[in-house]
Amino acid sequence: GSFKETILFDIWNYVDLLAIVLYSNSTLKMWESMLNAISDEPINVNLGQLLAATSFFGTFFTIHFLRLVNQSLAVFITALVQVIYDLKWFTIVLLILLTMFTEMFLAVAAGTESLKDAMNVTEMCSNEPC
Repeated sequence: GSFKETILFDIWNYVDLLAIVLYSNSTLKMWESMLNAISDEPINVNLGQLLAATSFFGTFFTIHFLRLVNQSLAVFITALVQVIYDLKWFTIVLLILLTMFTEMFLAVAAGTESLKDAMNVTEMCSNEPC
């Protein structure tokens, strides 16, 4: 194949590149976060999301690398990818249901948090030790 077909339009090359960029960015953000923690500044909340995305793409990068290094593992990984591809509709429905239940849980959890804020804790603890 040509350069365009083999390099430019291969999705796995972009996944590998994204993993490397995310690892570099995560490392820099973690160093910055540690310096902020030393100086008692608040830690960035988005760092957890960045680390989760880095872990996700880093796992793909590692599996792809292992597939290149070990031929017997390549057969196993290729078979696993084919099984996952065959289960794509089940996975889509499962993710939709997981999202639905997550939203339901967060709606209920948010309601209980507002109840805690509405109660005056100091009045409850004034008569007996808390």
